[in-house]
Amino acid sequence: MTSCAIGNLLYVGGHPDIQILDISDPSNPILLGELDGLPWVPFDIKVQGALAYVVNRGGGFWIIDVRDPTSPEVVSGLEIFDYAWRLDIAGQYVYIADRYSGQLRIIDVSNPSIPWETSGLNIGPSLRDVASSGRYAYCLDAWNGMGGVGVSTSFNMIGGTEPGAGNLISGNGEMGIFIGGTEADMGQNNVIQGNFIGTDVTGTNAILNNVGVEIHTSNNLLAVGCCFVGVYSLDTARIA
Repeated sequence: MTSCAIGNLLYVGGHPDIQILDISDPSNPILLGELDGLPWVPFDIKVQGALAYVVNRGGGFWIIDVRDPTSPEVVSGLEIFDYAWRLDIAGQYVYIADRYSGQLRIIDVSNPSIPWETSGLNIGPSLRDVASSGRYAYCLDAWNGMGGVGVSTSFNMIGGTEPGAGNLISGNGEMGIFIGGTEADMGQNNVIQGNFIGTDVTGTNAILNNVGVEIHTSNNLLAVGCCFVGVYSLDTARIA
């Protein structure tokens, strides 16, 4: 079961699937409406505006219209996940921790009737939670703790040369940065530049990752301007 409180309303996921209660008087909560019939019991729920966003493990991801709390209705859903475990929402994007695939799945919900997956990142073998803040999403893996940045495609920039473009990538239980390939994409021509890896924001104190940077594909570049402390496994990377 799960719940989310917004103002005087409490949204509860369980049996039935969604219940909405008036909690203006905490000593006397009043059931306003409910929704049942989703493929699985909701495991996490977030509300933004007139919409509730729900993941229910093997049942996928669902958007519920809750503008009338007495009569919530399904707007749309995606059943493309191995085990949708937790979610967070920021603006037009929903970030979903897909537990068994170990992926952070990013869903564009700018049109709630037609949500679509924009991208994803491999985080770890058992991704359990995600929280977003500003330009970052923070992921918790049950086996390896906090995970850093994973790339399995080509032509990505991790960091950059502009002020504020660099990342602080430290204290991860697994890799700070991992670059690997797939059958469809060899994961080449990626650039890591202007980041603090395994340090604090000053670059003077160590906050080590288990492995700082691990690269398994060719033609990638660990560029100048990175403040780097810690273990690395670069294989075929070039250091400029």
